[in-house]
Amino acid sequence: MENTQEILLELDEFNNKKDEDCEITQNLENFLEHVAKTGTYTFPWVKVKKLFITKTKNVLSNLNLSSSIQTLSPSKMSLVNQLKSQIIERFESFNNAPFTIQRISELLLKPTNNYTQQEKYLRGLEKCLLVVTTIDPNGNKILVENGYTNGKLSESEETFSKLPSTPLLDQAEIQVNKEDSEPMIHDNQEDVEQNKDQSESN
Repeated sequence: MENTQEILLELDEFNNKKDEDCEITQNLENFLEHVAKTGTYTFPWVKVKKLFITKTKNVLSNLNLSSSIQTLSPSKMSLVNQLKSQIIERFESFNNAPFTIQRISELLLKPTNNYTQQEKYLRGLEKCLLVVTTIDPNGNKILVENGYTNGKLSESEETFSKLPSTPLLDQAEIQVNKEDSEPMIHDNQEDVEQNKDQSESN
């Protein structure tokens, strides 16, 4: 990518604008194409995150797939709107680019290439965002620190966290039963001592 400095300046201008005033220039569109081709995003994620979210919002608002030109039932429309909201929320949650950013860029630039139905396209896009692994601007995976990436458990940690925990409840019950039984033993010992004293006095 030759005009890196020019794109960086446009990104700074883009990020300083209100959401409603943001327009994606041809240079920024070319940048998205660069990401779709190479899987690298060159600049810090904080510089390009708003561009990706804006592009996603634009695409979701202007989908021209078969199911979007048909009359959707209220339940279908509710599902579609929910999916759109989830996609934006998920995108906003990333502290670095998801490792699927190349595929996401492809879907944003050419929504109709692989999908003809709105719901399937949304599901495909959502699937690309349901990841926790992230990459740096050069496409290298970011190491997980303390089991967390992106403020979320890593995939291996998530799997591990779902395993049955140590049966602490059973241990607690054993301890309770033990404590309950100890007074009984103590009472019995007192009875024995009393009987012993009585027999000695006699």
